[in-house]
Amino acid sequence: YYWWLNHFDANREDWEDFWRANQALSPASGPASFAQWAADRLTPGGSVYEMGCGDGSTLCRLTAHRPGLGTDYARPVLNLARAQAGRLGRHVRFEVSNQYSTRDSCHALARAASLPGPIDVVVDNLFDVMHFLGWDVTMRVMRRLLDRGGRALVGAGGGCDGHPLAPGEPVADRMFTPEEFELRLGRFGMAVGTKEQLGEDADRLAYVIGKETA
Repeated sequence: YYWWLNHFDANREDWEDFWRANQALSPASGPASFAQWAADRLTPGGSVYEMGCGDGSTLCRLTAHRPGLGTDYARPVLNLARAQAGRLGRHVRFEVSNQYSTRDSCHALARAASLPGPIDVVVDNLFDVMHFLGWDVTMRVMRRLLDRGGRALVGAGGGCDGHPLAPGEPVADRMFTPEEFELRLGRFGMAVGTKEQLGEDADRLAYVIGKETA
């Protein structure tokens, strides 16, 4: 029943209820370790597209001097992201898109493709909490945007960056394994350029991903 009739909104209602009840939550006190890692690896002169942007903390860190687009399927959290971008004076947009929906993701892809220059695709924690259907949709978008000359910067493993859960924060099944993730990248014509442990958590990994070469 769940996957036939409700898979496009997997856990969406839980996240939206959480953010409706927690609009007063302030953004993280500082950029997460992944955001700092990604900032050092952005393509010069490019733009940034983040899927699963949450409250916008990572995208705001990465777009101090470049345009960007962030999408998330939990609509209330985008209010926090837009407010944070406004306070920081970032030239970014935040829009609704569901990574379980091919239609949503194709529309978001078109908007991301309108960004100038090479486009770096940023995905942090999203693969940890999505079912494989969402993985495939997300990887198709990643591969298409790699044709613009950027790279994909992905943080995965170890849960949500080790932060303590807020009361009522949804907890999804963890489906990520490095072996499955890297295998599926190959199916979509992508390959791992570098893989690094992020911080002290041995399970927390950061990937630079590019197009597969013959």
